[in-house]
Amino acid sequence: MKPTPMPLPLAGGPDDQVIYEHTLIPKFCKDGNTHAIGMVELDAKQDARARARAKLKFETLQSELTKESIVEIDGRDLRAVRHEVETFWDRVVGQRGRSLMNSAYQEHNGATDEEEELFLKNSTSRLR
Repeated sequence: MKPTPMPLPLAGGPDDQVIYEHTLIPKFCKDGNTHAIGMVELDAKQDARARARAKLKFETLQSELTKESIVEIDGRDLRAVRHEVETFWDRVVGQRGRSLMNSAYQEHNGATDEEEELFLKNSTSRLR
């Protein structure tokens, strides 16, 4: 069962996104440092960009979605310099760290068990 998501802020503009902060400890980073990672729930445009980069290859889709959700590293806003996310992903983060970030992406972007159950429970079928 997934934990309850953090509450959304009470104020903000239409383009504001909640940033979920995670800490990657040295054990998961090739450079031996601790890094603070800021991730967001993807909007439709961010999702489409990640899917376009994956080029319909299922094996790369999860990584592209996760990388798209990373908007900060160590407090630095990376939305305008996306290549730095690629560099960080490829050169700094180890495989277990990437796996943890993929899990964090799923946590922030996936439905909870309760939401999924409610959605399916309220589904109907009809003939066309």
